[in-house]
Amino acid sequence: MSNAPAFPFVDPVAHGIPQHLVHGIENYVVHHLLTGGFLRACFSNDLIGAVSRADFEALKALPSIVNYIHYFTPSECHGSPEKVTKWTTSPAGA
Repeated sequence: MSNAPAFPFVDPVAHGIPQHLVHGIENYVVHHLLTGGFLRACFSNDLIGAVSRADFEALKALPSIVNYIHYFTPSECHGSPEKVTKWTTSPAGA
């Protein structure tokens, strides 16, 4: 079995994502690991939660983050809290 992710991981920084969020996004998308509250809210489609948890840089980049999640991550890993729970409880590469 290959260790390559089933979904090609696209560099978040090239799409306007702040550097300090890249590790969390990669761990979540590729390895199915839980993220911090801000990213969890973004992947869960929880705008109020995302805005209330964002630092200044993340808040400024929120449109880019939402765009990145929508276009460059698997649809199974975002959109609702239920999808996030299912993603983080399923094995990576399955």
